[in-house]
Amino acid sequence: MMLIASILCYLGCQAPLIERPDDPFQKKEPAIIVLDFDYRESNSSSGYVQFSNLSSGFHIFKWNFGFSDQNGMPVTSDDARPYVFFPANGEYLVLLTATDVNGNQKTVHKYILIKNKCC
Repeated sequence: MMLIASILCYLGCQAPLIERPDDPFQKKEPAIIVLDFDYRESNSSSGYVQFSNLSSGFHIFKWNFGFSDQNGMPVTSDDARPYVFFPANGEYLVLLTATDVNGNQKTVHKYILIKNKCC
């Protein structure tokens, strides 16, 4: 009799299994980390360029546009999608350095050609 009572208690005392779709301990797919950019020279404003940040997995951005201002300081930006005035036609080496949530930095660079600058 004691054995039957123990079995019934065991079967009746177990909590039901609950599925949690947002279980924090489930393995998740790793985040895709991409560092890239593209640019488009303005057709209406001579010398201006709009940069498109194609990156993912980063949250801090630092741009260096490959030329210096009138004080000799490098022209830089912290904007994710900067709009920049280039002083003359020519080829510029643009660097984008990005930082992820762990503090790791990566840099990508591209040569861009400015050809619509007039006057």
